[in-house]
Amino acid sequence: MLSTASATGIYRSPDSSSGTITSWIPFATTYSPHPEDECASAFWQWNQSSQLVAWDPGYGISVNQNLRCVPEAVTTWWLQGLLGPNTETVVSIGPLTCPSAFSQVATHVEDETRTRVACCPSGYTFANLETFGVPGQCYSDVEAGATLTYQTSNERKEWAPTTLTVNTTTSVLAIHINGWIFAEETATSDSSQPNSTPSCPTDSRSLSTGDTVGIGVGVGLGVVGLATLTTGIFLMHHRPAQTSRGPHSELESHGGYNGSYGTRVGEIRYKVPPSELPSEES
Repeated sequence: MLSTASATGIYRSPDSSSGTITSWIPFATTYSPHPEDECASAFWQWNQSSQLVAWDPGYGISVNQNLRCVPEAVTTWWLQGLLGPNTETVVSIGPLTCPSAFSQVATHVEDETRTRVACCPSGYTFANLETFGVPGQCYSDVEAGATLTYQTSNERKEWAPTTLTVNTTTSVLAIHINGWIFAEETATSDSSQPNSTPSCPTDSRSLSTGDTVGIGVGVGLGVVGLATLTTGIFLMHHRPAQTSRGPHSELESHGGYNGSYGTRVGEIRYKVPPSELPSEES
């Protein structure tokens, strides 16, 4: 993994692949959030059909703006889809070091120059690789009889806590953090990847070695760009809701993981963002 000594050379130029520009946000140092127990218990339910999710940067935007559980780089990456359909630009994290409250749960060597890294909060299990804004990569089982408190909102986007006792064994989700490390950073690493780190599965939900990713980091994104994007995301989260988001009286057990905020179990498959597809010339 990256050493902090290499942080001065981590900014990469934007790259274009298949007509989409990838801007890269570096995150090469560990990050300590607010007290981890607060973040670990900060569950919310975006709508009635979604599962409970923890560590979501949206919680710190919509529910409690004083609770910051992930760095701004992760907030920008995770919530970029809320800005609407976009096939021209995409934000990726690279190079990436998992924050202190997260663990590296999977890696996938794309080629000799780049490796995909997947991070989940400590205590959560890796399911399969997902893209930004799609919970389901990290889950934790909850036994029957456990009590959970989580936030739900009404049609006016007013959030309030709901407490329930789980009737049957189920699972809760946490957001993941995915990004990349590159050969030049890996070469200066002061420690190797742990042997216990699994590689990403090679089924339809993961990247194959034939997939390529546009490599480049947006120096131009910078502080101003991050602030602008985060402001846009903030406004999106504070638009009036179109439907009621009342609380559930209980959680239902299931055999899979709800992917995004309301996607049915079994529907989630990893979709490579446009910039991560092989270029037409390759």
